[in-house]
Amino acid sequence: MKKILVVSHVYTHPTNVGNKRYILDYCKALKDRGAEVYFLYIGKESIEEEQKTREAWNGKAYFIHLSQFDVFYGRCLKYFHKKILKRVMLDYLFVKYGINNQFRKIENVIAPDTVIVNYYWLSKVLKLSKAKKRVIATHDCFTNKFERLGIHDLSMTPCLEQKYLRRSNMIMSIQENESMFFRFLAPHIPCITVYPPLTFTKQDVVNNKNILYIASNNQLNKEGLVWFIDNIFPQIIALFPQYTLLIGGKISDAMKEYSNNPNIKILGMVDNIVEFYKQGNIVVNPTLKGTGLKIKTIEAISYGKLVITSKHSSEGLYDNKDIPTFVGVSASDFVEIFKRIESEGKKMFEYQQFRCSQYIKDVNEYTNKAIDKLL
Repeated sequence: MKKILVVSHVYTHPTNVGNKRYILDYCKALKDRGAEVYFLYIGKESIEEEQKTREAWNGKAYFIHLSQFDVFYGRCLKYFHKKILKRVMLDYLFVKYGINNQFRKIENVIAPDTVIVNYYWLSKVLKLSKAKKRVIATHDCFTNKFERLGIHDLSMTPCLEQKYLRRSNMIMSIQENESMFFRFLAPHIPCITVYPPLTFTKQDVVNNKNILYIASNNQLNKEGLVWFIDNIFPQIIALFPQYTLLIGGKISDAMKEYSNNPNIKILGMVDNIVEFYKQGNIVVNPTLKGTGLKIKTIEAISYGKLVITSKHSSEGLYDNKDIPTFVGVSASDFVEIFKRIESEGKKMFEYQQFRCSQYIKDVNEYTNKAIDKLL
């Protein structure tokens, strides 16, 4: 049985954001393929999150804590290197005395065949590790992120991202578009695309006019949803007044200004995602820019929904030419899709369920082959 050590700067529980879900999903896929998987958290201590993570991993979780001073000191050094020395400090989270030896002791106990580090911030682990396979799970592409998305803190030059990648002997990407770029940056390192393993959940076609949207509260999600509400939704309501937009998740906090709209219901945090998706047949994802996996799109597909997205929100998914989504580039495109829904009705929803189920099957077959390469 192969042993896998997964290293992360975020706890896996509670699983309330996309990066935690992705880590757990590929860990489950590794376990399903016969691997014994261990988890190592390196970061500031959170008693509640640590307890939940420890319970979930059932004796196979380890923790290296950084104090507030450790983190503050590391960030000061990072700033000093950047502003004074004009250099980038890669390993500012490794300022704690003895952290290298702590990792080596944990690795010696587990003796893993493969070590997977999530994100670049802890990638020094790959230089310390003796594992045969040393994998960087990128989660995202950070090259020129400020120029592309206006996100400054997480933006890198191509040379810096290349330096991180070269600490590994295998690269694990979350979507194919990013894999292509990483293969260009580090052509001598194998790069695989690992989509999260998915379960298709068929739900009854419901007789209502609900449009579903659920997301975390970040600026890019907010911009896309506001664009939909201000530019598209009024046109839909003018033609079909019965439609109601249901907004769930942390994004609800940023949408309070729309709470007086009779065709919009702001639900807040969603405790049961299955019950949320039971409330309608149509899901929209109008996010216009961003990186990483389009998790809101793929999740809606896994519930067999008729998914309408912006062009961006379908990019990078498996088999991009045959994704079971409807893509709108302009506001008029979205309106035309709703006209078609009104024309075809239930038959359209049922056919979409079939397309989604076949797509999920194909994604899982592809992912299993990729997961095998980690073993």
